[in-house]
Amino acid sequence: GLLAQLRVFPQQALEHPGQVLLERPGTEPATGRSNATGEFTRANGTLVQQAGTFLNGPDRDKGPSDLAIDHVLQVNGMVELPYQMQFSGIFRAQSGFHFSQAPASGVLVDPDGDASVNAIDVNAGRNAFTTPPFVNLDLRFAKRFNITSGVKARVLVEFFNLFNRQNPAAVGRRQDVVLEPFGKATQVLPGREGQIGFRIEF
Repeated sequence: GLLAQLRVFPQQALEHPGQVLLERPGTEPATGRSNATGEFTRANGTLVQQAGTFLNGPDRDKGPSDLAIDHVLQVNGMVELPYQMQFSGIFRAQSGFHFSQAPASGVLVDPDGDASVNAIDVNAGRNAFTTPPFVNLDLRFAKRFNITSGVKARVLVEFFNLFNRQNPAAVGRRQDVVLEPFGKATQVLPGREGQIGFRIEF
C-alpha cells in the first residue's frame, strides 16, 4: 500500500493554515508549489506558478455572476388623458451582461492541473468582459368606449422595442473566429413589434 507520512512546515502552516501535507517517503512535500523560475502557462492551459508561490486553482476561476448587471436605469409610468384615453410606457437601460472568453480552438484549459478542463479561459478571468448595453422602450395606448351603463369596450395599441434596437442575446466568445468577432453580437433579441387589441368589459 501507499505509505504516507505527515510533516509540518511552520512557514507554510502560517501561509496556508489548515493545510495538511502528505508525501511518499523520499519525495518532496506536495505543497502546491513548483520549482519554476517564473510563472508560465503550459500548452494545455495549465498555469505553473513561480517557485516559492502557492497556486490555488479555484481562486483562478472567480468573477462576477452571469446574472450580475453593473448599472440599471428603469423609468415607467402611466398618464390618464381626456376622453378616457390612457398612455403608459416602460423604458429600461442597463449595462451589458458579463461573459467569459472561451479558449482558442483545440486548447483545453486545465486551471489547477487536476485533468478537469474548463470551458472558459481562466487566464482572462471568469466573466471579465461585458456585452454592449441593453436599451429598450415599450409603449401602450388605450382608449375606452362606454357602450352602455354596464358594457365598456377598450382598444389597445402596443409597441415593444420601439427604438428597434439590436440588443445582444449572445456574443462571440473566442478571439480566433473571424465570422464571430469577439464581444460582438451573434444573436439579437426581437426588434420592433406592435400589436392591436380589443377588449369588452361587462
